[in-house]
Amino acid sequence: MARTTLLSLVLAVAALPAAADTFTETFDGGSNAGGWTFGTGNEVVEPTGGNPGAWLHDSFVDTFAPQPRTTQPSVFTGDLRHRGVSLIGVDLLTVLVDFSAEGRPLTLMLISDQGTPADPDDDWAAYLMGPTNVPLPGQGWLSYSFDVPTAERSLPAGWGTLELIRVPGPTLCANL
Repeated sequence: MARTTLLSLVLAVAALPAAADTFTETFDGGSNAGGWTFGTGNEVVEPTGGNPGAWLHDSFVDTFAPQPRTTQPSVFTGDLRHRGVSLIGVDLLTVLVDFSAEGRPLTLMLISDQGTPADPDDDWAAYLMGPTNVPLPGQGWLSYSFDVPTAERSLPAGWGTLELIRVPGPTLCANL
């Protein structure tokens, strides 16, 4: 397992031009409006050193694939189609790894609880593996964006789905 310390969740959600609303999670002033976490409970908003400014940092992440995720209803959750969301972006930094971080593409996973948050048995995810790998230590901050085709009525080319199961603890695991 590679120990990875990462993330400037300078995250952005952009709506289609008709609505033209964009929300950017900058973490300025210690804010974490999206409730972003790596699942360890040790996240800290660092006031400087991000891309630019504040950033979310977790020095206790110990995994080959960190999974930042939102934990509460926010601008990053809900009916993305209804809101016309067309783009989700993130800036990332890999500070340290024990093993190589090479060859690990960033993947966007959109999870649905089917409107039944108390019933994990019907949860699933749509995912898109990006064309660009996560940053290597020393590479600095890299910006990523994913087109989110919410106007589509079927799964677009390149997207896949996963049935999800809950395991004890704060993480979601794919049932492959």
